[in-house]
Amino acid sequence: MTQTSSKTEKSEWARYLVAVVVMLIAAVATGLLFIGLIALVGDSSYTLVCILAVCCALFPGFSGVFFGSLCFQPYKRLFGSLLLLVLGLGFYVLVVAPVSAIRGDRFPFLGLCVTGIGAAAAVAFRYWRQPPNTALEPTAAAPSVSDVPGNPKISDLSTPASGGGGSALDR
Repeated sequence: MTQTSSKTEKSEWARYLVAVVVMLIAAVATGLLFIGLIALVGDSSYTLVCILAVCCALFPGFSGVFFGSLCFQPYKRLFGSLLLLVLGLGFYVLVVAPVSAIRGDRFPFLGLCVTGIGAAAAVAFRYWRQPPNTALEPTAAAPSVSDVPGNPKISDLSTPASGGGGSALDR
């Protein structure tokens, strides 16, 4: 393994670690924002509180995966967002749901579904915003010397020693 590939691998792992940290920070900040909105609304509107409660689970999943995937290079963002989706759902199953069950919630995995929908929406957004793969599409050819006006064709420069008739393509 060369020195350059070792540095590249280290920078890739650093990107993955930073993406996970960014995902957690974005998800927690978004969740706290909606919890603050729920506290502001209080008991004034039951419907609004229910909508904010759903948003409190939906948008942290979306923002965590969306902002975490920005840490990846553009051609790896779709894969990175899928990876962050799996890591985020695993975190929810291993940490958040057991804590909710200990607190006495009757449906500790209900938030997992809503958060998963938000995170899957971020993955879908990354998929639709992914630049097209144009590596195999034909490109426009540059004009050849004989196509430039004012330049004589190669066949016009032929000498009698070469047969004088130019190439078979010119006939």
